[in-house]
Amino acid sequence: LARIFGFKTHAHFMTNLLGATPESDAADYRRMVEHPAFKPDEVKLYPCALVDGTGLVAHWRDGSWRPYTEQELVNLLAEDVLVTPPFTRISRMIRDISAHDIMTGNKKVNLRQLVDLELAKRSEPVQEIRSREIAFGAAANDELSLSEIAYETTNTHEVFLQWVAPGNRIAGFLRLSMPNADYIDAHVTALPIDAGEAMIREVHVYGRVAGLHQGGENAQHRGLGRMLIERACDIARENGYTAINVISAIGTRGYYRKQGFTDNGLYQQRSL
Repeated sequence: LARIFGFKTHAHFMTNLLGATPESDAADYRRMVEHPAFKPDEVKLYPCALVDGTGLVAHWRDGSWRPYTEQELVNLLAEDVLVTPPFTRISRMIRDISAHDIMTGNKKVNLRQLVDLELAKRSEPVQEIRSREIAFGAAANDELSLSEIAYETTNTHEVFLQWVAPGNRIAGFLRLSMPNADYIDAHVTALPIDAGEAMIREVHVYGRVAGLHQGGENAQHRGLGRMLIERACDIARENGYTAINVISAIGTRGYYRKQGFTDNGLYQQRSL
């Protein structure tokens, strides 16, 4: 439903819970990022940390739960990163819990750095978004190529469009969602969209915020977002959709109006 309504999904995944093992955690995470019912857009990947006053303390004391060792945890998180698809971003790897309040478990605030060091030892490429963000780096438009990754969910056909710079860095992306007609027909009275309407769920372009109409090497303000939107409209049209919606904040509605969208109920819409 969140996807059909145009939202970005942000899942929380906790490792080392009572009854889990590194092997079962790895299998569960792979299922979450690969199963059509889930495939989240972003993930917060947390290891369980033991805090006094919680029910887990008794299991720690009787030996029925133990925290993973640092190497077990780092290896597990590295494996999780490697199976994360290129359309998913791992936003965080720790909870903001004071080390003073943690009885046992990970207390290192640089856990992600340790995971990155482990990944650097391996030859497998990392595809998840955060590891590839161009951030403040420079990339000229002629260095960028447009990559399109299609995948299926339980009720949509998704296309992740991304501007890729040398070294597989990502300079911007768009999430295009095309609802299955049968799903829309079966739930039409409960949904905010009609048959034949595609959805842009997110557009993001990286780089420093430059002044409008100014040049420079930053990814923003070089028309990358506009080109992503135009390509998304082409894809939706080619797949038989007659309109495309975008979920937008109040502050971005002016931008989308310049791209041919008009205000239309919950969303802004452009005819195809």
